[in-house]
Amino acid sequence: MRAARLWLPGKGEALALIPRHKLTTSDHVSARVAIIGSAAQRLSGSAAQRLSGSAGGKARQGKARQGFAAAALSLPLLFTLTSEATAQNVPTVAFYFAQVTRNLTENTDHVVPINISLATSSEVVVDYTISGTATCGTDYTISDADCAANTGNFTIPAGRSGLAQEAFTVRVLADSASDGGETIILTLVDGTGYTRSSVPSDSQYTILVEEEAANITGLTATAGNGQVVLSWSDPSNSNITQYQYRRGTGSPLAWGSWSTFPSTATTTSYTVTGLSNGTEYSFQVRAFLGSTAQPASATVTATPVEPVEPVEPVEPVEPVEPVVLNDAGLALSAVSLAVASGGQGGFSLKLDTVPTDTVTVTVAVSDDSDLTVDTDPLRAGSQNTLVFTPENWNTEQEVMVSAGQEAGVATVTINASGGGYEGLTAALRVTVLARSQTDASATAGWQVRFGRTVAQQVVDAVQDRFSANPQA
Repeated sequence: MRAARLWLPGKGEALALIPRHKLTTSDHVSARVAIIGSAAQRLSGSAAQRLSGSAGGKARQGKARQGFAAAALSLPLLFTLTSEATAQNVPTVAFYFAQVTRNLTENTDHVVPINISLATSSEVVVDYTISGTATCGTDYTISDADCAANTGNFTIPAGRSGLAQEAFTVRVLADSASDGGETIILTLVDGTGYTRSSVPSDSQYTILVEEEAANITGLTATAGNGQVVLSWSDPSNSNITQYQYRRGTGSPLAWGSWSTFPSTATTTSYTVTGLSNGTEYSFQVRAFLGSTAQPASATVTATPVEPVEPVEPVEPVEPVEPVVLNDAGLALSAVSLAVASGGQGGFSLKLDTVPTDTVTVTVAVSDDSDLTVDTDPLRAGSQNTLVFTPENWNTEQEVMVSAGQEAGVATVTINASGGGYEGLTAALRVTVLARSQTDASATAGWQVRFGRTVAQQVVDAVQDRFSANPQA
């Protein structure tokens, strides 16, 4: 049996009937129904009861019963037929966590979660409308939606109850416009085979569109000659339309205006030219989404400088163990010497055999260079002779070599005379190195050694003086 709810026009609660014949579920029928027997009595009695509160109520109530009973023969009635069995199994549909606003950025998909209260034997097609400040089809798309009509529907499979998250998907599109703060609002509407939740907010789902990040990070500044190269990390946002930079100087910092330079969404560097060497500059970079400027980057600084002229490299000469240069008996501590430009070096010299008399050794520079030698730094000027006797012939004596600023190669010559060493010569190759190529430790070591030799010569001279004249 199918129940029918009957509504008198203007009197919504007036009457409910159970028809004796079959009617189709959800049919809407307008008909004239003859109310007879006890039904008419109940109708007329009910209506008359509302009139019985005034004076002479009982008399008027009787008359009212008769009048309503007669009029009821042709009352126009509108009633809706539903199946009792079906009404008890219609599922309720609602958005899952509808009260929470979802934030979506561009180029992202979002599956809208749906909750259905009962499992059904067949699929359920749910209808909804689309609204909000974002534009369907331009700012976003929805599966199975008609953007022109701002409507859509989704299907819940048969047998599904509870969370049905595969219902439909919203995709926020990437474009060059700034969409930040725009909304997408989905609202469930009545349909066939389901009911909406009795809580109005459960039937509305709101999505807030957020702009994809376009902040500049990782900015660096590399100084050059009158220029600075700015580099930054790729924001990975295809909606970027251009970049700008600005520069500032002074303390407190005074910023100039923003300057646009040729760029695309994937640009990650730019060279700022026309800068003054020796001046410190501060820089910031920012991106644009359409015509909207994004936040400026952190501040970086750089100071352009003039380039340093490169110096031709000179291969350093490895020191060697002292060797005897010739059979005549002149022995040098090295066959070659490396000295820094503008610096000093030295070598030692002694005789190999006992001379027959005093031997005088003369040291000189044979090449046309600014190299100088000195055999006695304690005396003014540059001395160039050494004296060996039969008593000190095997004691090393130092020769100091001073280099000018010019790098290159020179030759130091050694000539001996007297004591059986007449006509004997030797040579030493000296390489003058650029300052950056100097072996500082080797130079410092020779200076310490040479200083000790000079100090010993002073001590020896004082002792000789007192030995010759103890009363002095």
